[in-house]
Amino acid sequence: MKKSTAKIVYTLTCTALLSAAAAVCFLQNTPCISLSASAQATQTDAFISPTLYEQYLPLENPADVAVCDDYLAIADGNSLYVYDKKDGVYRKYTHQQNADEAKNVVTKLQFDDEGNLYLLDSSTYLYVLRVKDLETQQTPVPTRTNFSCSTFALHGDWLYFSSVTGESQLSRTPLQNPDVSTATTLVKSLYSDPKIAFWNDELYYTNADLYLHKINPDESNPKPAHVYTFQSGVRSMNISNGVFTYSDAENTFHAYALADILSHGENPTPLTSDFGGYKSISAFGGDVYVIKNHAVRRFSLTSKTFTDYEICNRSDAPNRLDCATESCLSGDTLFIADTGNDRISVYNV
Repeated sequence: MKKSTAKIVYTLTCTALLSAAAAVCFLQNTPCISLSASAQATQTDAFISPTLYEQYLPLENPADVAVCDDYLAIADGNSLYVYDKKDGVYRKYTHQQNADEAKNVVTKLQFDDEGNLYLLDSSTYLYVLRVKDLETQQTPVPTRTNFSCSTFALHGDWLYFSSVTGESQLSRTPLQNPDVSTATTLVKSLYSDPKIAFWNDELYYTNADLYLHKINPDESNPKPAHVYTFQSGVRSMNISNGVFTYSDAENTFHAYALADILSHGENPTPLTSDFGGYKSISAFGGDVYVIKNHAVRRFSLTSKTFTDYEICNRSDAPNRLDCATESCLSGDTLFIADTGNDRISVYNV
């Protein structure tokens, strides 16, 4: 099936559209995710596009997103929504490890190479959630490490982190046995918690959210080298496929060729910039995933543009339907009233 000239979905049959093999599905209380009834959004029955099902998820205040081969995870308050790519379903974990509810808010996520999910909450303790337990356990319990930090990043066999007591500094400890007391300090006397990224075995980090430096963490006494000075404080950053992406204090998304920053210092030419609501950034498989307001968007490192991919409750992106409840089949053409987007979507069956 095609909508205009773009391929949309493989055929799922449902209700009166069965004979038409229409690539839309009529679901009750969309989005249809593997959660308890109380956790599902209260909506009217509506059509969705099945192969875009991953993108139909209501989010309130997402803080971070992490992606690996098998899963995509989104932190939203004290809730984690984990999308199983193989089974094609969302599963939910509610973080309730602290007596103080405010400390259960999950602030940062990252998968390790085994598919385990590391999560940091507002209590500054680091936990490890075995994602496979979500398939068999109603309320899986993550392992709390004897480790607290204000931020962290996994890279290779190491866990990099910023301390939570005294002056801010950047350290690392073996991932298999993280221990603050025996960690190696890489950078001291930072003015704020650093934002961290890696490229070609070098560690890039921010100081005071404005100054970008890099070191070789494998050196016995690494010497920081200044790389770039930002115009506005950095909220999150990533380096993948030679592209440096970051969001700033003004909620703007920026992308630069890292080589351009390294060779032109303070005057690189941006690949793109987009203003409005951008926060956390992570990368996987040639794409950058970015939290924007109440949604997760995807930036292609190949085309250097944002794609139509958008995880959220409602979207006007091409091939998305919003509160679509009426349809009409005429010959080989299916018309759907895309009420929420004030448009009629036309499909070739």
